[in-house]
Formats: sequence, C-alpha cells, structure tokens
Amino acid sequence: MGRNNGRRKSPTRRRPRSNPRGVLSVTAHGYGFVQTAEGEYFIPASKMGTAFDGDFVEVAPAKVNREHRQDDKEHNRTGGRPTGRIVGVIVRNHESIVGRFEVAEPFGVVVPEDPRIPYDIFTLLKDNPQVNDGDLVRVRMVEYPTRHSAATGVVEEVLGREEDVRLDGELVIAR
Repeated sequence: MGRNNGRRKSPTRRRPRSNPRGVLSVTAHGYGFVQTAEGEYFIPASKMGTAFDGDFVEVAPAKVNREHRQDDKEHNRTGGRPTGRIVGVIVRNHESIVGRFEVAEPFGVVVPEDPRIPYDIFTLLKDNPQVNDGDLVRVRMVEYPTRHSAATGVVEEVLGREEDVRLDGELVIAR
C-alpha cells in the first residue's frame, strides 16, 4: 500500500488564505455592495450575514446560477459585478442606533429607523420604565446579532415622545 498505510493524503487548501475586505454599503432594498482592493462585490440580502451598513467586512465569492435569472440587473449579467457573501465583520460601524421603542412583554424592542439595518434590538422592559411604546430612542449596542442570538442593547436616551410634533426633525438630527 505504500508509505502512508492506505490513508489518503489530505486535500490541499481550496480557499484563499485571506478574503477581500471592504466597507459594506447597504441599499434600502436590503442588498449591498462592498468595494475592495480586488473590485466591487454585489451582496444579496440573503448573503449579508449579521453585518450592518458601514461595517468593515470580509467577503467571499459566492456561486450564483446566473442562467436562471429572469431580471436584467447589472450584477446578474455575465461580466457584471461578482456576487459575494459576508463571511465576517472585522469592525462594527454602529455603536448606537436610533429607532422606535415597542413594548413586547417582557422585552422592549427597538425597531431601527434606518431601513438599511434589518435587525431589531431587544432590551429588558424593566430596565426602561421611563420609555413608552412608540417613543423614539437611541439604543447602545451590547451584543450584535449572530446566527443563534438576537441583537441586544441598552436605551441611552429618549429622543422624542410618540405624540411629539418635532419628532421628524429630531430623527434627522439623531441620525
């Protein structure tokens, strides 16, 4: 059988030592783009992982069957931007997020006002007795979402009450 006693040699490394890295720019429709030294990658909403808009991320090329696509978007055409998937977040861009507070016993849920952030942030309702349902708040991120857990945070301040007429102006300033 030879010198290796019938064992097969381990396969060689199939993926590159390091993946391209860049800043993720998410659109309001949920998909995004990452500009890297190797070029720009299109990131479908389903391949975002837990990354937020503005995060410095690591991208891996993703295989997409472009033959069965009906739409004529640039990233689906042969020769268009390569499709990628987020494999890791290197540096987070958001330490705090502005959103509307919703009561969901025993939690308070902050729904981000920015449509480019698709994750709700959970807080404990007992820690926020001064916050009412519908208030605009700034929440400091404690834990970012993972595949197995939700995002959690702590309400730092109430920016406006639900009935406040100036709320739209406050929202623009807070962002």
